[in-house]
Amino acid sequence: MAAIRKRVLKNGKSSFEVRIHRADHPDLSKSFPTMEKARTWANATETKIDIGGTVNRKGEKVLVSTALSDFLASGLLGPSEELRLRVVSHDLGEYSVAALTHKIVGKYVAQLLITPVPPPAKRKKAHPLYNGGSGKLYAPSSVRKFFYLLKKGIEWHARTEGYYIDPQVFKDQEIPEPWSGARERRLATGEENKLYEAAARGYAHQEEWPLLIGLALETALRAQEQLLARWQDLNLPGRTLNIPEEHVKTGNKRQIPLSSRACEILVEMERRKKVGNNRIFWQFPDNGQDLAKAFKRLTHRAGILDLRWHDLRHEATSRLFEKGKLSDMQISKVTGHSSLDTLSRYYHHRPSELANMMD
Repeated sequence: MAAIRKRVLKNGKSSFEVRIHRADHPDLSKSFPTMEKARTWANATETKIDIGGTVNRKGEKVLVSTALSDFLASGLLGPSEELRLRVVSHDLGEYSVAALTHKIVGKYVAQLLITPVPPPAKRKKAHPLYNGGSGKLYAPSSVRKFFYLLKKGIEWHARTEGYYIDPQVFKDQEIPEPWSGARERRLATGEENKLYEAAARGYAHQEEWPLLIGLALETALRAQEQLLARWQDLNLPGRTLNIPEEHVKTGNKRQIPLSSRACEILVEMERRKKVGNNRIFWQFPDNGQDLAKAFKRLTHRAGILDLRWHDLRHEATSRLFEKGKLSDMQISKVTGHSSLDTLSRYYHHRPSELANMMD
């Protein structure tokens, strides 16, 4: 049984202190202004312990916003993760960590799946090409990342600060499956040339756009890997390009071979080399988000629907398979996929190509 002691404060008011001592459980204490509230908390707490739960007062005092703010300050997150975690902190920050329940987290995940993506805070006027972002919902893959960042942040803070969290909060949640809603977009016949023709009609980078796109299709590089590629990482005589770990999403460095066409493209870029700038594609932004926006304008000018920059990585990977010269393992070394299962999701075959391979 919980022990409740009445105390008279200096201002003359009464306080009722609850103390709970159970074997194999941390001692608990909490004060209330009335006996009724003290008994209610004591009964609820003892019931939770009786059914196998654990209660920790420190978790009741820590807000989710505080826990996630400390996690943000830890330096363990990348820029995109920081942005997502700020969204979660904004949405759930007023809860205490102990108040988070399996039901609350589950409802939050379900709500995210039907929530429109807000426009950037600094945007003063919506670009007509993007329709202001209206109607665009969070992708299932993004919702999955929100959930795991919340889980990772809360567990990190509890472990760092030494308090208990209920493991049932995050267990068996209904979150989107990996690769749910994965794209299978490939370049249709003539679309590559349409991109190059649209680049020639543009106002900037008329010659560099075809080189940037061409190298992406030859190497299957991720956007950031290509945008951050440096001359010091390139070995043209040896036909290799080093991708340092700080440029890779997975943090695994690699060295990729360069096709003859890739080497020709890089020779062309060498002629455009800028003194004082070590990036090979210095004409373009150094982040994938700005490149994606610029590429959207290019595809709009080319009259191509629903093509994203990352689709070029899918296209390039599929082309490596279709050439039939490299094994799956060798292709994964080129593309930097961490597993063959992940790699297989980037190979989107054309039925006509498979038919030709059967002859």
